[in-house]
Order: sequence, then structure tokens, then C-alpha cells
Amino acid sequence: EGMPVRRRTNFGFNLAFATVTQSGVTTSANTLTSVLRQDFFIGGSARNYFFAQGQWDHIQPQDLKLRQTYGGGLGRDLIRHGDFTLSIQGGLTYVKTSFETGELRNEMDALAGEKVTLTALKRLKISHEFDVYPSVTSAGDYRFNSLTVLDAPISKRLSFNISLNDQYLSRPVPGTQSNVLILSTGLGVNF
Repeated sequence: EGMPVRRRTNFGFNLAFATVTQSGVTTSANTLTSVLRQDFFIGGSARNYFFAQGQWDHIQPQDLKLRQTYGGGLGRDLIRHGDFTLSIQGGLTYVKTSFETGELRNEMDALAGEKVTLTALKRLKISHEFDVYPSVTSAGDYRFNSLTVLDAPISKRLSFNISLNDQYLSRPVPGTQSNVLILSTGLGVNF
């Protein structure tokens, strides 16, 4: 209490199971995305930070078995006022991707992103994140992730949330989708 903020930990986990049967054809679109990021504030104002992160993705519509992203960089809270925060960040990541077809990709990507958080009506939380990863090792390739979440508390430890997750890959495996958009609902655990 009374000391400036030194660290901020962000953890996200989004899991969606979807199966559709149409005209006798069954299609599955299971996805899993998890991210762990640690921000370390620097300087007297506690608005600038450097970060380290790891992200793990499985996206069945893209035949993506596992994408591991490890990296870090610098960020700044441009606006941090009461119930509103706007942050930007940039950095470099190492990405190891394995596809169901057996194809493996090892790449270096740049990272540029933003995050907006707003608390409305003293309890309803709305957050939006957008990260773009232009490839450093494969010219012209890029991907982006966008996540928007509406979080409504049920109790001190539980909340109900609705999320819209958009994941785009500029060079997907042939015969798969380049863009996956998922709307999901679920329960959140606050700790």
C-alpha cells in the first residue's frame, strides 16, 4: 500500500469446442488459446514497462496443432485514469508452429499491439486487445489476434463473460481457413 506498482501479471485462457453437422457433413472447429504475460514497470511514473510473454494456440480450422510464441518488448500505459486504461506495446517474438499436416515453421516475428480496458457501472468490465505479428524471417507473412471481452461479476470470485476472438494467419496450410472468428460465453475466475 502506498508503493508504486512494480509488476502486472496477465493470464488468459480461452477454450471453445464447436461441432456442426450440415447436409450429413460434420465439421469441428475446436480452439484453445492461452497467454501468460508479465509486465515489469520501469521509471518513476510506472507507465513504461518491459514485458515477457508466452502464448500457446491450437486452432483446428487452420489445421494448427500447436503454435508456441515466446517473446518480449517494451510498452507504455498511454492513459491510466480511474476506470480506463489504454496501453501500447512493441517487441520481438520467436514462433514455433506445427500443423496437423506435419509442416513445421520456426520464425521470428515483430509484435505491435494495443489494449483498452474500461470498467463501466463500477463493475462491468470491457477489454479489447489487438496484436499484429509481421514476420521478420518470411517477408510478407503476418498474423493477428484480436480479443474483445465483456465481463460481468456474479460474485467476488466468479464472473460471466462473453468474448469475441479473431485469429488471422496470412499463410495458412492449403485447404484451411486463414481467418477464424469465435464468439463464446463462459465463466471467469477472479483471483
